[in-house]
Amino acid sequence: MGKIITPVPDSQPGPTLSYEDKKRRFSSGENTVFPENNNKNYSRGILSCNQKFQKNNYDEAANCFQELVKANRNEPELLIYYNNSIARSRDAHLAIAVVVPADKNSKNAKEILRGVAQAQNEYNQNNYFLPNTRLLEIMIANDSNDDQISPKVAQEIVKNTDILGVIGHNDSSSSKAGLKVYEAKGLAMVASTSTSTELKGEVFFRTTINNSVLSKKLAEYLQDLDIEKAMVFYNERNSFSRSVKEFFDYEFTSLNSSNQVEVEDSSERLFTKEVVQESVYKQFEAAMLFADLGTIDLAIDVAKANYQLPKEQKLRLFGANTLYNCDALNKGQQAIIGLTLAVPWFKELPEAKSFVDRAIARWGGEVGWRTATSYDAAKAFIYALYNSGNNPTRYTVLEKLKEVNLPPEETSGRNLRFDPEGEITGQAILVEVFESPNRFCSDLDFRLVEE
Repeated sequence: MGKIITPVPDSQPGPTLSYEDKKRRFSSGENTVFPENNNKNYSRGILSCNQKFQKNNYDEAANCFQELVKANRNEPELLIYYNNSIARSRDAHLAIAVVVPADKNSKNAKEILRGVAQAQNEYNQNNYFLPNTRLLEIMIANDSNDDQISPKVAQEIVKNTDILGVIGHNDSSSSKAGLKVYEAKGLAMVASTSTSTELKGEVFFRTTINNSVLSKKLAEYLQDLDIEKAMVFYNERNSFSRSVKEFFDYEFTSLNSSNQVEVEDSSERLFTKEVVQESVYKQFEAAMLFADLGTIDLAIDVAKANYQLPKEQKLRLFGANTLYNCDALNKGQQAIIGLTLAVPWFKELPEAKSFVDRAIARWGGEVGWRTATSYDAAKAFIYALYNSGNNPTRYTVLEKLKEVNLPPEETSGRNLRFDPEGEITGQAILVEVFESPNRFCSDLDFRLVEE
């Protein structure tokens, strides 16, 4: 983390977006980055606010967005644009960007934005009446979780000299493609949801655990359960899924010479009941569901196929944090009861209570891990900006990120500190699915695993 970064000259050619694509994919309040809302009143309302923002009528835009926020409390984009309008009404403000898959995975995008919006709103509220304090603006960028588009989006971000840092991207492959661009320009990137260990660099930081930490936690737990044979279901074509598989294989087989791992690749054949039965016939004891964002349904298919087997033949189910959400609970139902996941954050930990209570009060819904880790990413940038003096630069922000050390009461519930590689310090947490009414999404919920 200590090398001097030599910026690439601006004349170097790079990938570009069309004028229309730029308008559609970026916004600080000028437009929405999400597909058109089915609620016509909502669509007309945000369009009216956007037009006021476009005309630099920031006081009017703030009032307009504020009314929309009151009527749509669960929409983080509105809260961000409300705060941006207030920030723009000041003589000077500070800006960072957040990159999400707004059009391809709006649920994940909004989970990320809720964390960022909450941190921005708290900071701006706390500093609004302080003299000579610059408020925070967030520019939202949409990369569609596409590693062909993400470097083009990153290229536009680095061209905007007002942007002092980036939170993102959602998917590890997209993050990897964008990171190359940020690295060349010395722009700090904090990944809040990307866990691939292929992400490394002088400008890179992460507020979630990486795949090696996740895999080691699962391997050690299987060892504690005296499980020796594990079948891994994964997607070879996805960097996240492939990385988790490789780390788990290494960690699990290193623990005991008799431990055995075999793999089933979703890019080669569908995960049918027959495939699961093959694992049973080979006397495997556990199924590791290492789904990426695009193969979550296939992982649920494995669980459902396993559920149809006689009780004595059923495999124990384990997985990664891609299954740690309401969607998985709703889709899996009874088939995923007992599923054990290694995750970066858990809402029921005592240290997380203050953040969770504030988040529920703000959003009125379930608080997921992406919201928590994205809140922490924004808090890291806020610390770096606040401690960079009167005129923060990309360089000072990058340097101050290395000094971040926030206590649990100022984050989502854990000590926020980065090691020399930019990784957050801390361990994975084990949770399991059990029957319990969850008022926000399902008749199932997650609970802490007693180790």
